[in-house]
This record gives sequence, C-alpha cells and structure tokens, in this order.
Amino acid sequence: MAAFFNRFERFYDLFINQGFHALEELYYQTWLHSGQRVIVEEKNEDGVVENVVTIKGLTSSGYLLAISEDGQMCELHPDGNSLDFLKGLIRRKLQ
Repeated sequence: MAAFFNRFERFYDLFINQGFHALEELYYQTWLHSGQRVIVEEKNEDGVVENVVTIKGLTSSGYLLAISEDGQMCELHPDGNSLDFLKGLIRRKLQ
C-alpha cells in the first residue's frame, strides 16, 4: 500500500501543478483504445444509424476522440454510467 501511495503522490502532484498534459504521454503508453474500431449507434427521426469510427485519443474535455470513415472527428460520451464500445455511445460533432 505504501508503494502505491508513494507513486500516486508523485502523479497527483504533477497533475495538480501541471494538469493532465504532463501525464498524457505516459497515459497513452498504457491505454488500450488507440486504433480501436467501434460502432456508434445514433438515433434520428428514421431510426438508429450505425457509424464505424476509429478511436484516436482523448479530447481536451476528457472524452474519447474518434474519426469516422469519412474523416469527420467526433467526441464520444458514455450513455449513462457504463461505456459499451459496441453500443450506447453518443456522438457529438466537433467544430
């Protein structure tokens, strides 16, 4: 437990003083989602539309950044309290 808190304290101090940007490279070295292709379901007036997107990283607001097959960037938000990479994600276009 002491080893965990020693390491955590260093990361926490870095985050508080310099923000997430200081930890971003380390974060991406250990995360699993870069390059992952997922299906995003969107509801519209005609029903449900499925779009295939590729996860590229995180947005500045902390959500998943994805790019559609036609090159459009989108921000993926979890639906409710769970994040299902196959269903239930909300897509919001970035300006």
